[in-house]
Amino acid sequence: MLGVATMLVACSQKYYPEMYQKAGEEASVMVKTEKDTVLHAPVLPADTVLVEEPKTPIKDTVEQVVDSVAANATIRETTDTYTSGGVAVQQQYHVVVGSFQSEVNSQNLYLTLKNQGFESKVAVNQNGLYRVFMYSADTEVEIRKALAKARVTYADAWMLKIAR
Repeated sequence: MLGVATMLVACSQKYYPEMYQKAGEEASVMVKTEKDTVLHAPVLPADTVLVEEPKTPIKDTVEQVVDSVAANATIRETTDTYTSGGVAVQQQYHVVVGSFQSEVNSQNLYLTLKNQGFESKVAVNQNGLYRVFMYSADTEVEIRKALAKARVTYADAWMLKIAR
C-alpha cells in the first residue's frame, strides 16, 4: 500500500510531461472520458483562482492512503539536543524533510520551503547534523497530521521526537 501512495504522490511534470502545455502550443488539453472519447478542454489562465478543488474518488483514495500511512508511521526518538538560531528547540515533535552535514544545503531547502509558505526551520544537533523541520508540534496527533501533508510533496519525510 505504501508503494501505491508513493507512486501516486510522485506524479508530476517529470513523470507525465505530455500533460503539460509546451510553449507555442494551443491552450487546450485533451481529456479522455470513460468511453475513450477525446474532448478538448480549455486551459485556465495561470492567474485563475479556483475556490475549491473538486474531490474525486481517486483523490479521496490517495488522501486516505497517505493518512493511513502517516497514522502508522514510526516516530524516531532521539536524546540529541537541537538548536535553531542558537536557541534550544522547544517543541518535541517534528516532521523532517532533510538531513544534511552541510549548513548550505540545509539553508537551500529551508529557503525553498519558506518560499512555498511553510514556517520551517533548520536545527542542528550537538554532532553538527543539520535537520530541516517542515513542521513542528507539541503533540503526536498534530505531527501525524502534518506528516500526511508533508508527504504530498516530500514522500520520504519522517517524524522525529526529541526526548526531554
